[in-house]
Amino acid sequence: MILGIALLLTGVTVISGIGKIPIEKNPSPSISFNGLHGNTLYVGGSGPDNYTTIQAAVNAASSGDTVFVYQGIYEENVEIQKSINMSGEEKQSTVIDGDNRGNVVDICSEEVAIRGFTIRGGGGRENEAGVRIASDHVTLTDNVVTDNRRHGIALLSASHCTITDNIVTNNRYDGLHLTNESNFNDISSNLIVNHTRDPFDCHGVHMRYSSHNILENNTLSDNAGYDFFLIATTSLTLQDNVGINSSGIFFTGGTVENWNTHTLEENMVDGKPVYYYADVHTPLEVPSDAGEVILANCSQVLIQGLSIHDGDCAVLLGFSTDNTIRDNNISGVIAGVWLTRSTDNVIADNTIGQVGGSIPLALRSNRNVIRGNTISDNWEYGIGVWSGSSFNTITENNVTDNTQPGLILSSAHFNAIERNSFYDNNWYGAYLTSAYGNRFVKNNFMHHHKHVYFEDSFLNTWSQNYWDDHEEAGPKTITGKNTVPWNPDKTIDWTYYDWRPATEPYDIDIDGDII
Repeated sequence: MILGIALLLTGVTVISGIGKIPIEKNPSPSISFNGLHGNTLYVGGSGPDNYTTIQAAVNAASSGDTVFVYQGIYEENVEIQKSINMSGEEKQSTVIDGDNRGNVVDICSEEVAIRGFTIRGGGGRENEAGVRIASDHVTLTDNVVTDNRRHGIALLSASHCTITDNIVTNNRYDGLHLTNESNFNDISSNLIVNHTRDPFDCHGVHMRYSSHNILENNTLSDNAGYDFFLIATTSLTLQDNVGINSSGIFFTGGTVENWNTHTLEENMVDGKPVYYYADVHTPLEVPSDAGEVILANCSQVLIQGLSIHDGDCAVLLGFSTDNTIRDNNISGVIAGVWLTRSTDNVIADNTIGQVGGSIPLALRSNRNVIRGNTISDNWEYGIGVWSGSSFNTITENNVTDNTQPGLILSSAHFNAIERNSFYDNNWYGAYLTSAYGNRFVKNNFMHHHKHVYFEDSFLNTWSQNYWDDHEEAGPKTITGKNTVPWNPDKTIDWTYYDWRPATEPYDIDIDGDII
């Protein structure tokens, strides 16, 4: 599929100058595809009175007119402030190139329709794009949007738009970027591929603070970040989308409506179905063929025996309680088991490796049990407890060979970390920031450059842990830096002590017994 796209894109003919294709006369194409039936203005070609730039024709057009553009490379940035159609002769060879500056096509008026172009060379500033839409009732169909330094297509407070049958590829950040209440849009039958610069910034579809959008029959492939990265959205319909070499679907948001108001049906991640459950509160076991599982305001769900080796989050919980995730084998995803505002769940006896973050707990996910998991070889951290997540029990896990710390506690309080083995993690065994009241008991800390580092973290306790760099008698010192509470501009060195460090490492069995 990707090879076919590359051949199409490289088929664009580079023509010196703008317009002037040797065509004897202007055709009379049927191009009233947005219900507009005004006059037709021509750009390029050899007909009489043809315009040499697209912007000149747009400026001369009246609302309801159509601007027809002959094939060629048009090095310009086009701003549209009236209701017109704009049609290219053939999408691979009718090219608008913004020379890596600004928005290549900037749509500021309602009732605009664009089709049949390759649109490339947008600038790299925030919210710049190949096509920026800042108005309602815009139609963008049958275009190639590629090689823009920021986003491919950006909708900013744009609603009731139709984005369909486009190829969106090789843009530096997001393929499609929707924000600021871009609502009631139809995004369907697009091919969104190869946004690969950075997994944190490069998504197929990135949507924020928007609702009632339909995303249907899209194919997404080889995007470094999430295929669908959906932040604080409501009432979305995701149906019949296909992810290949995929990162799947990711929701986050601080209200339950950001999770349980969506419709997800027949979506696939690398040949496996995405299972989405909302408001389920009776016993249920997820089918074993899952490619991704999303629980929204659910309880009593059993997720076990899954084998997931591609995608975004293998298991994603929001506002869900009393669920069990056990005996799963997870690799090759961005995050293994992610909890948001979810409490009293059990994550046990899973093998999670070669992912980003293995088990993240976010936004006050409290009283969960993380027990008996094998967590290794991740390109970020092992276990992360974030954003007010408290009173969790992390016990009997083997956390080894992660590129970042084995355990991160960030604004996480009163968690119990007991009888774990932290071994050969690249940064630290454990890293604490703005974390207080956490208790570390009978853990192994071995083969780290520095076993523990903390900053702005108070009232944490350490007891009977094994430290392979502590050979002398007496307590083990644990050093970091804290900000002086009464003088936030001043930091001081701070020391904790493990007063009774173990003299031999614990043999921690996968079933949880210390032998």
